[in-house]
Amino acid sequence: MAAYPYDRLVTEDEYRQRIRRHRPSSLLRLIAAAATRYGSPEHPQPWLKSRR
Repeated sequence: MAAYPYDRLVTEDEYRQRIRRHRPSSLLRLIAAAATRYGSPEHPQPWLKSRR
């Protein structure tokens, strides 16, 4: 099985539609998991330094 269900880029509108299908509280666990995976001091992300 592929890591992602789609083998193409997802448009911003499609992304919004998918996110809005779920209650915000159900996404918190996934957001926390992504934050720990991508937000480590060993692998800093450039967008974290952005002021925007």
